[in-house]
Order: sequence, then C-alpha cells, then structure tokens
Amino acid sequence: MISMSKKLIWNNCKKIGEVKKSNRTKVVVELVARDGVKYINIRGWYIRKRDNEWRPALDGIAIPISIPIDGKLVRPIVDIMEMISQEIKQN
Repeated sequence: MISMSKKLIWNNCKKIGEVKKSNRTKVVVELVARDGVKYINIRGWYIRKRDNEWRPALDGIAIPISIPIDGKLVRPIVDIMEMISQEIKQN
C-alpha cells in the first residue's frame, strides 16, 4: 500500500510575518528548523484556485542563521541582511 502522508520538510516552524503582494499572492517569512539547524525561510505563497486555500509556492529561499564552515561558526543571514541594508541606504 502506498503512503499518502505529507512530506515533512521542517521539524519546527514559526511564522515571523508576511507581506501581501496582491489579493492572491504574498511573501511569508518564517523561522524554521531541520536537523538542529535554524533557518530564515522566505517563500512566496498563493491562493489555490480549486479550493481557495493558501499554498506555499516553489519559489523561495531558506538561509541558515548560523552554520559551521571550516571549523568556524558562520552567520550567513547576518551577512545578507547587511548587504540588503547597505543597498537600501545607497538608493
């Protein structure tokens, strides 16, 4: 018999906020975790026509908050936020 259960992607998920793009689309920002690593997940969502339910889109990105690389703890999300902040200040 084939199992039809949902595939679990994240062990834990906490919604931080959302930004509406239109009546049928939005961007959702979440704090998520998997295998002990925490991420900031930024994903598009849309309303599915057949049942009017919000569904996650395929487009999005999950950025680790901190990960060990070459024996050092690296914080990619902080670097990305600094890049975005600098660009906003310049424009």
